Amino acid sequence: AVASFGLAWNVVWPWLGGRLAAVGGGLALVGVVLAGNLYAPLRLVEAPETVLNAWWWDSEGIGWRASRIVCDGVRDEFRCPPPAVETINEFPAFSFILGDLHPHLMALPFAVAVVALAWNIFLQPVISLRSGAWVGRIAISGAIAGALYALNAWDLPTYLGLVLLAAILASGPAVASRVGAAAIVIVAALLPWLPFFATYRPPVVALTGIEPSWLAQLPLASRVLGLVSPYIGVRTSAGEYLTMFGVPYLFGLVLVLTGGDWEDARRTFSRPVVISLVSLALIAVALAAPVVLLCGLPLVLALQQLVRHHEAGPRTFALAMFSAAWLLSVAVEFVFIRDLFGNRMNTLFKFYYQAWTLSALGAAVGLVVLFRAYQRSEAATWMLRAATAALLILGLTYPVVAGKQWADGFASWQGLDGVAYGDPDEVAAIRFLDAHARPGDVVLEAAGCSYYPLSQFPYSRVSAFSGVPTVIGWENHERQWRSGQPGLTAQIPVRAEEVRQMYADPTSPLYAENGVDWVFIGQYETGAARPDCPAAGPYDIDLARFEAAGWEAAFQSGDVTLLRREQPA
Repeated sequence: AVASFGLAWNVVWPWLGGRLAAVGGGLALVGVVLAGNLYAPLRLVEAPETVLNAWWWDSEGIGWRASRIVCDGVRDEFRCPPPAVETINEFPAFSFILGDLHPHLMALPFAVAVVALAWNIFLQPVISLRSGAWVGRIAISGAIAGALYALNAWDLPTYLGLVLLAAILASGPAVASRVGAAAIVIVAALLPWLPFFATYRPPVVALTGIEPSWLAQLPLASRVLGLVSPYIGVRTSAGEYLTMFGVPYLFGLVLVLTGGDWEDARRTFSRPVVISLVSLALIAVALAAPVVLLCGLPLVLALQQLVRHHEAGPRTFALAMFSAAWLLSVAVEFVFIRDLFGNRMNTLFKFYYQAWTLSALGAAVGLVVLFRAYQRSEAATWMLRAATAALLILGLTYPVVAGKQWADGFASWQGLDGVAYGDPDEVAAIRFLDAHARPGDVVLEAAGCSYYPLSQFPYSRVSAFSGVPTVIGWENHERQWRSGQPGLTAQIPVRAEEVRQMYADPTSPLYAENGVDWVFIGQYETGAARPDCPAAGPYDIDLARFEAAGWEAAFQSGDVTLLRREQPA
């Protein structure tokens, strides 16, 4: 919130003053952090009673479904069943309510800060590369942008690209100066983070599926070759895209078509621009890719205007933000990053998240530009005010309704400690383990699946809430994290089977091999099998066998037992 408000404020204030800067900052805060997409208001109009009475996770509700809009295939009402691919379309308000602290969310303030650094470079007068101050400014900005690879690797190309572009434009017209500025930014982005670049193995799939030995010796090449794959599946529909980005898209379209100067906008439609627009329309029709036209049309107009008038100012900033967002939106219609999913689900997810941030910043500043441009027209001013108020209401529908639905699931308030909402006996055992485990200890608990069970303690709850490592965590997420490391990926099903064997045989040598010091026996280890997670038990457990094997009950409460045995040195 602070980053978004501060960026928009500083973009607007030098040209339009404090009052409009506060408006722009407030709109940026709402757009980036609080607002939802149009799925919530559209569903409320369609079935208000159903939506208001739905559970957050229900397919007929809006909590979860608002983040699953784009279906690459045939949709079945609110679902996207195979062979169709259900993509992920998160936005920050959804992420905050869900409370799932993935890197794309945690890196968000850093991404906004890098946008601010890029703008700050663009604002500076042209200085020779012989100036230490100028070199230091762009080098530090590049180094901070480079940190995004370690924070959330998906953010690096987009936001470093903005810093790179700003440095090139601000370094003057000379080719040598521009090349030098670009080199400084790139080297500065890589150099401080070389240890990470050299050792990190991103979860991508090689071009052949099996990296040749010589390629494995080239860390950078192994990251680049085979990274991008063409996308030829069902593309995003106009309705899906506008449901996701309709609010900022409307303001961006108005900005590029008028921007308060219709005569200037009219001159935008030059012959090359018209040819480009016709070509985009033909591509959109031929490939059934309406987003190409939806985003390509304003993108061409925005770029043409930026080429003609690229002096620093709020309108330039807004057009640049929209241009980046529209370019990302078009790109994911044709290419995706080759990860373990084998489709564009994750690519669209991460790039749409960036497009949300950029278009929200563009809309906030663009609205202020429109207000100033039409300040002498009372009718236009009132229309803008009414449109802004209406779209704010539409944007805030999701956090209000979805937030209430989520919070109703915690009607018996027990504080901010998530452990307090679990089974009392399991909570007591976990707290005992937390207090008595030593550094290096390992606990045996049920293998599990991601997220399940809903509204209860999830699988891997013992290791998650105590901090004591376990043999294997959420199988699907373990696979995602290690998909770039085939040796470790192959160990995931092996470890899940080893968990089953260890519960059945307390004397198994697998205990020593995995360094297990504690055995947790609770509801998931002894309960009924869940069809949605067959790896999670139940297991063949006999406490008498454990006692005969030298395991002692360190803690027991109700149906929960925590066993401990000293491992031989």
